[in-house]
Amino acid sequence: MWLWKEGEDWHVRLQRPGGVRWGLTLLLLLWSVGWLATTGLGLSGLFLLGSALLRPVPLVEQAPLDITSSLLAVPAALFVLGWVLAWIPVGAYLALSLVRAVSQERLSFNRHGVTRRFSWGPWRRRLQLRYSDMGDLYLSSNAATLTALLPTGASVTVATCGTPEQHRELWARMHAFCELGTGTARLARLVPQDREVEPLPDGGEVLRKVRWERAVWACVWWVAAALLGAGALLLVWRQRFDEGGFAPAFLAVVLGALAWLMGLRGWRTLQAREEWEIRRGGFVRAFRGLFGTQRLRHRVTEFEVQWRPDEEGSGSFVLWLRSPDGDVVLKEDTADRRPIEHLGVWLAHRACTTLRWNATAPAPQERLRDDAAVNE
Repeated sequence: MWLWKEGEDWHVRLQRPGGVRWGLTLLLLLWSVGWLATTGLGLSGLFLLGSALLRPVPLVEQAPLDITSSLLAVPAALFVLGWVLAWIPVGAYLALSLVRAVSQERLSFNRHGVTRRFSWGPWRRRLQLRYSDMGDLYLSSNAATLTALLPTGASVTVATCGTPEQHRELWARMHAFCELGTGTARLARLVPQDREVEPLPDGGEVLRKVRWERAVWACVWWVAAALLGAGALLLVWRQRFDEGGFAPAFLAVVLGALAWLMGLRGWRTLQAREEWEIRRGGFVRAFRGLFGTQRLRHRVTEFEVQWRPDEEGSGSFVLWLRSPDGDVVLKEDTADRRPIEHLGVWLAHRACTTLRWNATAPAPQERLRDDAAVNE
């Protein structure tokens, strides 16, 4: 039994079916072994190249990995170092995703809030969330996850290890407790998911990506800039010991220029490469390039969420800005309807216009009522 009641509290136990769980566990073990082995191979190659390049001895006397020229050794070392720096977090993220997929979720909820616990082996994690702290509670389009949205725009995963039918039933029962309703009017008061809002002096508002996400991508650009800058300095230093002629010096200049451009791109990314200014009847899209900012102004007629099918039988939700100046696609999402719906409601409210649903895409209230009907 995955759902039972004790007093005023409902308790839930969710996990993948036994065969799926054991298959994912085996995949996790194979992935972990392969990830560690390839990481070790990359680190060993990096050690050989790095130690040879940092030693004040001509490369022809060392020949690490049969490379005798700094013109080849430095780019090879940069490639291996960049690959290791990317492969370690990517591999760890995928391994943690598999750990979450085979873990067991335990939920308890009542009229005050929900507590989520999940475990895998010796690892435990606990999350407590009150309904008063929620701005929205929604299912993904395929009911694979149950997600809570906070008024700040942050999202919290409530359940992900159950079946779509279990998630739908949980949504119906929790929705009865939290009393958020099935309408969309309240969404206009919540910050759209993974965004931040800043007021403008003239009364409008600016909407941009949340700062932590911009900071992550800025750090990626800055790490790449640091690698290229270090490669340029290493090429210059190796000229004291290796006979390379004009080519290594030219490559050092190119790497230095690319490092400067990537550092600048990181700074512009931190500032937000794209942001939207929304006012009554007006919409401005600002794009920050490397050397300037482009601002595109649009008069707003309405916003529209449209379902765009594809040849494979699936499709995506598209948010359109309808304007006499030309229609513009603002966002497209292939997985979840609710975030793109929320964004459209928020923009339409601040532009003092309407959000229209395409005839092929059911209105949000109808979809939510359909979800509730499945559980009755």
